[in-house]
Amino acid sequence: LTAGSPPLPFVDFDLQRRLNGPTNVEPMRAAVSAGVERLVLVNASMPAWLDHVAGGYAQGKRDAAAAMAEFVDGRPGAYAAILKPPAIYGTRHERTPLGMLPIPLGLVMAPISAAMRVLHGPTAALRSAAPYAFEGVLLPPVSVDSVASAAIYHALDAESACGVVTEEDALALLKF
Repeated sequence: LTAGSPPLPFVDFDLQRRLNGPTNVEPMRAAVSAGVERLVLVNASMPAWLDHVAGGYAQGKRDAAAAMAEFVDGRPGAYAAILKPPAIYGTRHERTPLGMLPIPLGLVMAPISAAMRVLHGPTAALRSAAPYAFEGVLLPPVSVDSVASAAIYHALDAESACGVVTEEDALALLKF
């Protein structure tokens, strides 16, 4: 489950919160009503300073994560997973007057991801030294294929502790 908008700087707080919170929360509530036992939310890795730049986006994402806790609360067989990639890349398709134009974001983002993995030690040190500035930022981008594989794993295969919300960060998502 994922719906929403990107973190657009200085866009209306209420609009971004609605686009990133209720658009995910309402389907979760419908899933509970339908008796769904497993749910996966693709959320986002977020730095603390995002509240000052795109506060509605950040609050909407927190609202969606809180709804995942409600999804499992009091439901012994329920399982929820929140995937928190920092950035997701794949091939984007844009409509043009001549038809669909594929934009292979992986040509740029895959090498950045590889470099960020090599630099894991220094970036982890920066995130520890200045979490307000760097937590949720200095993480390798994740391919859409890895995010999809993680979502399928948690939806179908994960050995899970029911009644618990599992979170997967960028480094865990890279293993898929």
